[in-house]
Amino acid sequence: MVYAQRDNDEPQIQEGTEIREREEILSIPSSDGVIAQVKLHESVLEQVQVGQPCVVKVDALPGAVFEGRVSFVAMLPDQNMRWMNPNLRLYRTEATITSASPRMRPGMSCSVEILIEEIPDTVYVPVQCVFQDRDRTLCFVSGEDEIEKRDVRVGRANDLWVQILAGLAEGETVLLSPPPGYAGGSLGAKRAQKEAEKEAEKEAERAKPEKERPQGDASSGSGSH
Repeated sequence: MVYAQRDNDEPQIQEGTEIREREEILSIPSSDGVIAQVKLHESVLEQVQVGQPCVVKVDALPGAVFEGRVSFVAMLPDQNMRWMNPNLRLYRTEATITSASPRMRPGMSCSVEILIEEIPDTVYVPVQCVFQDRDRTLCFVSGEDEIEKRDVRVGRANDLWVQILAGLAEGETVLLSPPPGYAGGSLGAKRAQKEAEKEAEKEAERAKPEKERPQGDASSGSGSH
């Protein structure tokens, strides 16, 4: 039995300690299987389903890669994370490691990559290569004598790569940064800017005095997830 560790100045958990609702108290190590616990942001929650395969890398075992599957996704956000940041919604997720090693120990740090979809034989480029110019999605293709600004159609994407459905061919060279004089922004920068603007709006709304907040009658409607 291992007592949970607290990250703040509260007393460590032991017999007689006051605890909060849904706070982790202790864990009981088991030799029947190894589970990796991760926290998923609400923006990617709908992409993750129980049963999806994943790849686990343990910091203490460099070079080793283990296979696993998603076995649990929480219905409610982690209350401990909301205590530290009310605007952050993280959901506890568990992945059962199917190729565990005897060298693994409870409490080891690890990274989990969940494979939500496999796209065979596709063209993809780094996210920095895709740019937004109003309603156009562009890539700059390096030719023999000049740089061509070319419209592309994108598909799935993550933090590193973007799938190209049309507009580029395998083997073509694309620029990681725009040529001099281009005023648009990359797809990755646009996403980061939108997220920063959303967070700024939330902070500004929370900072308003009560008398400045809009008043009105309550009405029914859809809530946030």
